[in-house]
Amino acid sequence: MGRLTTVGIQTTGFNEDIKDILGFDTTGYQVIIKGNVIRHILYRHGENGKADNSMRDVNDLARINYVINNYDNIELLKKTSGTLVKSQVANNSDNTLASIIILSKRVNGNYYVVEAVPNNKNKNVEIISAYKNKANVIVPNANNLPSASRPKRSSNIALSDNTIAQKQ
Repeated sequence: MGRLTTVGIQTTGFNEDIKDILGFDTTGYQVIIKGNVIRHILYRHGENGKADNSMRDVNDLARINYVINNYDNIELLKKTSGTLVKSQVANNSDNTLASIIILSKRVNGNYYVVEAVPNNKNKNVEIISAYKNKANVIVPNANNLPSASRPKRSSNIALSDNTIAQKQ
């Protein structure tokens, strides 16, 4: 499972968006990121990333909080067929796979944070990826699949005092 870090606590705007999109209340949920997700981001999007090198600056990991706190859009990830894409890392309380959302923020292009939002007693929203693209490149989500987009309501995350440990 790896080390996990609390990134923040969900607040009203995000909770209202999720309730509208997924139909359940996320009041009191924490945003977490696991060590294996940080490794994934660096492996797929880091300096020598297999998909791209959009996250080559390690400081971009710290900007995840900014995107979560100030997202412009929130998207529910769907396949081209319209079927929801489900998480492979988080389950709902009925043991079904959790839905995936994407938060995006326009900052010198677009910055995306992909999260699994399970409806369960753990009350954790899990970051599962983050990446960026250039200003003139359109990438709707982590899997290049279309998704339903919804504009942001308001500020969303109360930031945690925790920091992401870096290898020395």
